[in-house]
Amino acid sequence: MAGRKGIVAIVGLMTAALLARPALADEAKGRWIRAESPHFTVYGDVTSTALKEYVVKLERYDGLLRYLHGMPLDGEAVRKLPIYLVVSRSGFDTVIPGLSDGVGGFYVPSPNDVFAVAWRQKESDHVIQHEYVHHFMLRYFPYGYPAWLTEGYAEYFGSAVIDENKIQVGRNAMRGENLRNGPWVSMEKVLSKRPFELSGTEPSMFYAQAWLLTHYFMSDPKRYEQLQAYMKAVGGGADPIKAMTEITGMAPGKLQVELRGYMMGALKFTDYTVSNLPTPEIKLSPMPPAADDLLLVSQGLRRAGLFGADEEVDEDAPGATAKRIAEYKQQMKDWGLALLTQARRGAERYPDAPIARLTLARAELTYGDRETGLKLADAYAAAHPDDPEGFELAGLGRMAIGDRDPARREALYKEAGLKLGQAFKLDPERFQTLYGYALSRRLDPKYPSDNVLNVLDEAHMLAPQVPEITLTEAEALIARGQNDKAAVLLKPVANSPHGGKAAKQAKALLQKIGGEAPTSETGSKESGQ
Repeated sequence: MAGRKGIVAIVGLMTAALLARPALADEAKGRWIRAESPHFTVYGDVTSTALKEYVVKLERYDGLLRYLHGMPLDGEAVRKLPIYLVVSRSGFDTVIPGLSDGVGGFYVPSPNDVFAVAWRQKESDHVIQHEYVHHFMLRYFPYGYPAWLTEGYAEYFGSAVIDENKIQVGRNAMRGENLRNGPWVSMEKVLSKRPFELSGTEPSMFYAQAWLLTHYFMSDPKRYEQLQAYMKAVGGGADPIKAMTEITGMAPGKLQVELRGYMMGALKFTDYTVSNLPTPEIKLSPMPPAADDLLLVSQGLRRAGLFGADEEVDEDAPGATAKRIAEYKQQMKDWGLALLTQARRGAERYPDAPIARLTLARAELTYGDRETGLKLADAYAAAHPDDPEGFELAGLGRMAIGDRDPARREALYKEAGLKLGQAFKLDPERFQTLYGYALSRRLDPKYPSDNVLNVLDEAHMLAPQVPEITLTEAEALIARGQNDKAAVLLKPVANSPHGGKAAKQAKALLQKIGGEAPTSETGSKESGQ
């Protein structure tokens, strides 16, 4: 089963006017519609017209990023990004509970799926565009960028305004308002810290100043050369403050004065025509009624993973008091039980619907009776021999049970490898299957074999945004003495602006192998704008 060689950000306000649900005459069709385009798969609880318009804008935005980064405009996506458009707050809560009222969308890079959820309510597509820049850069240009540039770059391009015939880049009214009316964060903090390490109004100002600093460097060819030199230096382990001073000739205080003067001038906005972008082919397909009840439940379960019931909490995260940790664990428990209840009800209501049967199997494995869940997964795979997800879930379920039952672990892992092998034969480009198969070989005395390294490399190529996959491949490379390759993989994770356990683990691995690690400490995995 050799494979071919080869960013959670919680985010702010977003998108256009509230849209009505589609009125479909055919009772066999549900509210949700699926749109397939060259680079996206968008599921919308909106009208077909609104969904198509939204996907056309996404494709234009992808085309702009490809053009500006010297890529073929008609280049194929290695893996299309799924996006779920919701029209109510409850849609968010089904996938991630407890988000603040200001949240208008979020992006989930997990071992079970990489997807985004957006609320079609606000006046701007800034949120989903911001997150797509992260997705795009990790996909095609992974590197150990400094935190301010990772977020500033996403703010710079994420605030693009897409009209019928043009795309304007460089304008960001919200961040401009922040800069004019709020107290600035010191440039030392902007250059060396990450948003989650700041407090009060500082995170918002961090994003605003990161946007302005990126704008400053992007607006002038000579300054852009300095930015490239800076990226190379920091990515190689240089101190971010010293590197900025040495390359620009300005200490942080002087740089802040320079930026204030730059902001007071006429900021450059660039208009790009879209007439040369290829017209995307978009296929719309109505989804069955069961999707109305279960589509977002399924995504919530995928986000949790089969170990979601025992989700670990980063007790070193900022503000992680004993009370807040206990409240969070209870919230996650309640949320998981709610998903399980919805999955069971959906299976009763739609007993023959594939999405209902598969979602129930996943829910039982995650938050219910695992043995029942495994039987349901096996039954689904037998009834749907052409669907790789059934075999994949049956394999992952065996490992989840084996990790809690040492006496059966070896046997279950062997069975899991066979099930995942069947899934691979049906679809060799599912990163979930590849990653699961590699994990199923962990009990092998010769782990990681050449084959496992190839499989992990392929999984990482398909989903470089998933930190768990990156860390697993890096650990496998280190075990084989390939520290240099491991360091290349680890630096983008270690430098993640949102920190979290993955960043902390990446930093520790870099230190272990003698690679450079960022100086700031890591913390909460999910951070807001």
